[in-house]
Amino acid sequence: MGQPIFGHSNLLAQQVVLDCDPKLVGDSLSIHLAQQGGSSAVWTLDVWVQIAQGEFFVGRIVTTAPSAGNNPSRTVGIATIPGAIGWSVQATCPTDDEAADLTLQSSRCCTAAIGLIKIGSSQNTSDVTIVGPSNLIDPWTNTFSTALANSFIVKAALGTLRNMTVRVDSTLATGTYYLQLWNLAALPADTTVVGAGNSLEAPTKVVHAVGTNDLVTYDFAELGIPFSAGCVLGISSTEFTKTAVAGAFLSVIGAEYR
Repeated sequence: MGQPIFGHSNLLAQQVVLDCDPKLVGDSLSIHLAQQGGSSAVWTLDVWVQIAQGEFFVGRIVTTAPSAGNNPSRTVGIATIPGAIGWSVQATCPTDDEAADLTLQSSRCCTAAIGLIKIGSSQNTSDVTIVGPSNLIDPWTNTFSTALANSFIVKAALGTLRNMTVRVDSTLATGTYYLQLWNLAALPADTTVVGAGNSLEAPTKVVHAVGTNDLVTYDFAELGIPFSAGCVLGISSTEFTKTAVAGAFLSVIGAEYR
């Protein structure tokens, strides 16, 4: 049975949460909307997913009204996110006299593209449109080092980092060093200060002994961590400012990004 939702000119958001046995929650969500026949009201549906690391926005569907030829009771969207353990939808509609029902159903078996698919159908037309953040749709790309260096550019443009494994080479002199992960297209100049605007996270401390390799793994889970300017790794002898370490001592074993 669906949950009643009502239009309001003040665009009050109504949250509908998938309510079922947790064992039945899967990677896929189907969204079903029932309106009055001939209604001209349009609903905006914001889809959210819960995974082990928290709750994340998936995408937005703006429906087509029954008055445009759609059946009043229909499936309007399918979402697929690996690792989903919960789903919810925030519904808004600017039409004051609109009364509808929204039903959410989850499945553990789905082969749809990752992200949010809008589905619209009528007696004469059918459309399927991928919507939502592009970083939930594009496949991951893997990159790696081909030589030792003191920095590594994962991507020199906007994107998302999923994970990265770094080796600090055994030839580096004994000492304390810091791996810095910059939200930049290239390694910054010395004395650049680590901050929220130019870095993806706080520097990682490495207490190194010559003759021993150190492995450091960054894991940002299934959805990854976004970067706006680029993603570049560097090694510094100081923690919260960049101080170049002379020589080539870093090797990226693998990095997944979009």
